[in-house]
Amino acid sequence: PAHFLIYYPLPDGKRMHIVGDPPELGSWGTLGPQPMTLGEPRQLPTGVSGCCWELKTTLSRLRVPGSFQYRYVVVDEEKKTAVFEREPNRKQEVSSARLADGSLFCFDVNFVAGMNFDVVPPDFFIGPYP
Repeated sequence: PAHFLIYYPLPDGKRMHIVGDPPELGSWGTLGPQPMTLGEPRQLPTGVSGCCWELKTTLSRLRVPGSFQYRYVVVDEEKKTAVFEREPNRKQEVSSARLADGSLFCFDVNFVAGMNFDVVPPDFFIGPYP
C-alpha cells in the first residue's frame, strides 16, 4: 500500500487532489486527479498539530527499484476549477529497503501554487520534508 499526506489548510469548498504517473494517481489526468480526504489531527514534522489531506492506495504497477512522479492539485468543487502545483514534479524513489514493511509513506508539507521558475538549476530539489 501507499499513503500520501500533505498538510495544506484549505477553505470550505476546496479539496486537495493528487495526480501522477501511476494509474492509481490518475495517469497524469487521463483518469483525472484523485481526490484526497481530510484526516484526523496529527503531529506534523514541525511539532504542531494539524489535519492532513490523505490518500491511501495500492500502486499495482510499482517497480522495485524504480521511481514515479506526482504533484498535488487544489480543486474548487463549486467553481470546477483546479490549481496545480507550479514547482517541478515530486519524485519518489522506490527501493527494497524503503518498502521493508511492504508500504510506501509520502509525507509532504509544501504546496506552492504561485511560484514561477525562469531557470531550474540541475541541483535544485523540492521533495519530502526531511
